[in-house]
Amino acid sequence: MRAYTRGFTLIEILVALIIFAVVAVSVYGRSGETIRQLSHIENRTLAHWVAQNRVAELTLEQQASDAPQANGRNTQQIYMAGRDWRVTSEISNTSSALLKRVEVKVYAGDNSDSLETFVAFIGRY
Repeated sequence: MRAYTRGFTLIEILVALIIFAVVAVSVYGRSGETIRQLSHIENRTLAHWVAQNRVAELTLEQQASDAPQANGRNTQQIYMAGRDWRVTSEISNTSSALLKRVEVKVYAGDNSDSLETFVAFIGRY
């Protein structure tokens, strides 16, 4: 009399390995996409902080001076969070003489597409 053994057959093991391989490849592909998205979100967040810092600088300059901010465009290089940022600030009039519109665009390094566009209003007093 032969003893009955329990376990998986070779075919069952191969099918399980194929299923595992397909799942592993899809998870690996998605993790790469997640890392790219995380990097983009980090860049956008840092660019937003750079823009907010620039508006804060302009606000403090306005508070320290009796003259209103001059209209025009200004571009400067800023180093923050271990990265170089190109920041363009454009100051323009509004319908009120006591209020200026400030549009700050932040670019990563020499990239031509802005990561962040931040619009704020600075009062004269």
